[in-house]
Amino acid sequence: MVEGNEQVQGRIELAAGPGQQIAAGEITNTIVYFVPARGAPRPKPGRYSIVTRNKRFEPEVLVVPAGSTVSFPNQDEILHNVYSPSTGAGFDLGLYGEGQSAETVFNRATVVQIFCNVHHSMHADVLVAPTPWFARVDGEGRFALTGLPPGPGTLSLWHPRSGMIAREISLPLAAPLLEKLLATKPVIPEHQRKDGASYRPPAR
Repeated sequence: MVEGNEQVQGRIELAAGPGQQIAAGEITNTIVYFVPARGAPRPKPGRYSIVTRNKRFEPEVLVVPAGSTVSFPNQDEILHNVYSPSTGAGFDLGLYGEGQSAETVFNRATVVQIFCNVHHSMHADVLVAPTPWFARVDGEGRFALTGLPPGPGTLSLWHPRSGMIAREISLPLAAPLLEKLLATKPVIPEHQRKDGASYRPPAR
């Protein structure tokens, strides 16, 4: 992999859009990655895990290099059916119970939305990075990408409730960056079951 001595440091601020609220710690779901104008080397894939626990995906946001494998172990005493309707990256792992697991490979560099076909409230996002230079911001919104090559490139900023923003930059930078994202999307995106039907109302 071609590396350099440059770095990008900065801080992201997340503001609530009209009718939206932001939970404490939600800023840490922000992902930042850099692609040089001449192209990025293929990142080394790895193995990752998103657990289903208490009718939630943990973590709810994951960033992985393209080509990585993600497993979905079920730690609930109920059945789950993990699936994604994302165009060009969709999958369906079928129903499986407590103590079982299923996995899939994320080859396409994109954002993959993940749901449970049984429980409407379950939602996760996997950002599949096309570059080895990516980071998740900390609780203060700060990030640092190191070992970057000098010259122009694109810095992409993404949060599941704001979408993707691209900034053209050239390294080295004169100062740290400050960027603001606006959360305009709901916590749980509108979606249907994998067959297009509506979810059943939760039992009272």
